[in-house]
Amino acid sequence: MIAYLIKRPIAVFITFFSLALLGVGSFFYLPTGLIPRSDIPEILVSIKNLKLTANELEKQITDPIRNDLLQVSNLEHIESNSSEGVCSIRLNFIHGTDISLAFIEVNDRIDQMMNRFSRDIDRPIITRFDIADIPIFQLNVFPKNEPLSVEQFTEMSGFCRNVICSRIEQLEEVAMVDVTGVSFQEILIEEKQGYLQTLGITANELIDAFAHTKININNILVKDGHHQFYLKFDTELLNIKDVENISVNVGGRIFKLRELADIKFATQEDSGQYYSNDARALNILILKNHGAKIDHLKSNFNLLISQMRRDYPNLGFELSEDQSVLLDFSISNLVQDLLFGGILALLLMLFFIRELKAAIIIFITIPLTLLLSLVGFYLLDISLNIISLGGLILGLGMIIDNSIVVVDSINSLEKSGEKIDTAIILGTNDVTSPLITAVFTNCGVFVPLLFLGGMAGALFYDQAISVMIGVLSSILVSILFIPVLYKKLHKDHNIEPEGIRKNRRNTLNFSYERGVSFVYRHPYSMIALNVIVLLIGVLIFQNIQKSRLPDFSRDETYVTIKWNEDIDLRENKYRTESLIKRIRPLVSELNYWLGEQQYLLRSTISPNYNEARIYLKTNNNQNPDEIRKLLALSCQKDYPNSILTFSIAENALDAAFRSRMAPLVLNIKNMDDSEMPKEDDVKYVIDLLRSNLPKSGINPIEMQEKTIFKLNTYNLSLYNVDGENVVKKVEHLLTPIFIDNLETSNTRIPILLSTSDQAKSIHFFKENFVKNREQVNIPLNQLITISHKKEFKNITTDSNAKYYSINVQTENPVEDLETIRELLKKSRPGIIVDIIGSHFENIKLIRQMAIVLSISILLLYFILAAQFESLIQPLFILIELPLSISGALIVLYIGGNSINLMSLIGIVIMCGLIINDSILKIDAINQFRKKGYSLEESIHKGGEMRLRPIIMISLTSIGALLPTLFMNDLGSEIQKPLALTLIGGIIFGSLISLFFLPLLYRLIYQKTSE
Repeated sequence: MIAYLIKRPIAVFITFFSLALLGVGSFFYLPTGLIPRSDIPEILVSIKNLKLTANELEKQITDPIRNDLLQVSNLEHIESNSSEGVCSIRLNFIHGTDISLAFIEVNDRIDQMMNRFSRDIDRPIITRFDIADIPIFQLNVFPKNEPLSVEQFTEMSGFCRNVICSRIEQLEEVAMVDVTGVSFQEILIEEKQGYLQTLGITANELIDAFAHTKININNILVKDGHHQFYLKFDTELLNIKDVENISVNVGGRIFKLRELADIKFATQEDSGQYYSNDARALNILILKNHGAKIDHLKSNFNLLISQMRRDYPNLGFELSEDQSVLLDFSISNLVQDLLFGGILALLLMLFFIRELKAAIIIFITIPLTLLLSLVGFYLLDISLNIISLGGLILGLGMIIDNSIVVVDSINSLEKSGEKIDTAIILGTNDVTSPLITAVFTNCGVFVPLLFLGGMAGALFYDQAISVMIGVLSSILVSILFIPVLYKKLHKDHNIEPEGIRKNRRNTLNFSYERGVSFVYRHPYSMIALNVIVLLIGVLIFQNIQKSRLPDFSRDETYVTIKWNEDIDLRENKYRTESLIKRIRPLVSELNYWLGEQQYLLRSTISPNYNEARIYLKTNNNQNPDEIRKLLALSCQKDYPNSILTFSIAENALDAAFRSRMAPLVLNIKNMDDSEMPKEDDVKYVIDLLRSNLPKSGINPIEMQEKTIFKLNTYNLSLYNVDGENVVKKVEHLLTPIFIDNLETSNTRIPILLSTSDQAKSIHFFKENFVKNREQVNIPLNQLITISHKKEFKNITTDSNAKYYSINVQTENPVEDLETIRELLKKSRPGIIVDIIGSHFENIKLIRQMAIVLSISILLLYFILAAQFESLIQPLFILIELPLSISGALIVLYIGGNSINLMSLIGIVIMCGLIINDSILKIDAINQFRKKGYSLEESIHKGGEMRLRPIIMISLTSIGALLPTLFMNDLGSEIQKPLALTLIGGIIFGSLISLFFLPLLYRLIYQKTSE
């Protein structure tokens, strides 16, 4: 085939040029994203704005829904949480479940259950999650010049919702926007001082007046001769004038509502607020449309923002938490590796081969292979994202390797005196079989990744496929294109004299031959040395830190504050701002959320009114740990009951891979699993942990004090009072009375009645009355009693029992886990403590990767056995793997990194990379033995033949990775553990391939040779 191809260069060049053009076209049509689109096997059912306590919610709403949803198909785990006014149920499904069908089933069950509940309860919001739902960036909109009044901000909120959000959603690349911080209007009816009381009008009579004006009658079909049409009764309230003109009959006299009360637009009481750099603002999340390109979205969005800044000069627009930088870093890393890898390959070609055409061939084949890979991406519907680009970066070393091997093989034969056509044909054919074997082994390493469970497997599907596409593209270019290009660039030149060739060879091989001789003289010492390296690797693996993702520097932090007290939004704001003042000089950007938020999709923001969440971006060279320490000390001093939780500002990788749980989580359950554990039992466990693990950041118990109103049934009978009237009176005194909604073209405005006797404090019952059936005023304090009770702020339940969770934030989970287990032996009887946490998830992930690696090694053995027609020779190569992995762990440990997802992927990549050299070397030795050379001569000639390719490949791969170790950008820091494992594995693997592999081959076949 090679002989045929080199005679038809134009056809070959045109074919590959066409494929390259397809690659260019594919690049423009490939969608770009942060990470591959994948359904998260999770559904959230949530209900808000319920006027119920946590216990009432659990019994009346959460428990019935949770028990019914237990029957949903493929359910792996269910957990519910009930707090004051809010409940949520999170369903986790078995990986691989069709979430669309599960979503439909959950909706059907919820619809069937709604008939069991009161009509006042809104239908639960059911949310499914997609990794692509991570916002690309956030937009803060705020008044530019000066703070606005409450009414002005409400007007700005309406403008932003109706105009700004609509303009953003009109962008083709935007799927939707999600907004919070909005203030809403209401119509407030305030009685004129004393009017209602003087006229003897009660609040219920005003409510009845509204009910009489709004009659819900269906349209009536009327026939008139040959015509028919619908009649409609128009009773809706369309504007504030309609409200003012409502008629009220008082003792036969008709009043307009405006004569009895002042009617005006007002701002609803906020349940939550958002602030950007100390200014009240709206926070808009921008979600990318699947299939859109991020660079197009960013460009068009920036143009729109520039236009809106000109159109609305009184509004400020500020981008925050830009996630697109991750993709930028991935692209820059790919370009960086291309430049360094390509330049190193060119220099090494010039140094070892000393011909410009070899460097030119490498210069052409690298971009050509990448363009062919893009065609594969398009055909297999793989998007350009940080995972698939990472796969291309990893495959780049293999792409360069194949080109170097083919060029060196042809060049060696050409310089030995063979004619150019013969050198090309024989040189290519000599390495075709081992290169194809190397491709199969590389693919064999990654095939098990396709079956990795959980989200990691779903996401790394793209990386495995992208690596395999890159390797297959490389082998096509190396075997079919490079020989033809080599022939085209060939110029006749004089063959070097044998003496000059030997001198140059001796200069290159002298150190290698001495090294091999040394190994031959000390075989058992070398074996012992490798055993020591292996033991060191095992020891490091047992003691090195393990995590899901690598630690890298962050200048963005989230602080969640639970005040653990019954405070209102105003006090929440005061406390939060008092903390912010202390850290304001240390940060460059600061946003914070207070109370409940209005996002539809972002469930991570706390929904509770007495909680706050702060986003801060530190100044340059400012250590975030100092800010965290300052905030913790301030809260401990001023608000000792508060609970602070620090977390990194999530990027796409965090959202996909990082666990939501603390390293260790203790779930405390009662022996009676239908009840929460006792408060004293939980406090006992917390105090026990705090005293023995002072550095683990264990928070105080979260309790909530409730005020309990109870009707005095004896006095109700004694004074002939209707209990329902007492309840209504209390409700009217404490909150404005909801009457109706005003329906406008694009919104619904509530109408509320505020009475003059509105209570200002909880002690209203001492000075207010309710009428009995004889219309006599009876003091409220004779009819109700007030008591106080403490209960858990949150009630968490799984499929088995209710429990209270204690988070243990520790950097030494292994040691602390042993301590906790010893402490729990002293715990009180009657409670059960389950221990879970991200520590166990990390162990599970590492075990999964170990299984993947084991399967990969087994596949490698099968492929190599088929290639060499031997059951022994594959073991020479596979014995290199544990030694190289030990070397990778040694370098990883010296570099101060942990075993994490990136370093594990690096180990898998390294296994496929290092055995390529050994495959070529074993194949060369076997070929010389088949030609009749002795064992010693075959080992010597095979080592000499593959010395230059091994050195060039190793130096190129290491050189391309080295810049990653010395750069501090986010992309480099994420890739650093992967680079360390690859560098360590390549160094150790190359040394083993050059020196230890010949020793093994010699020891095994020496007796056979003799």
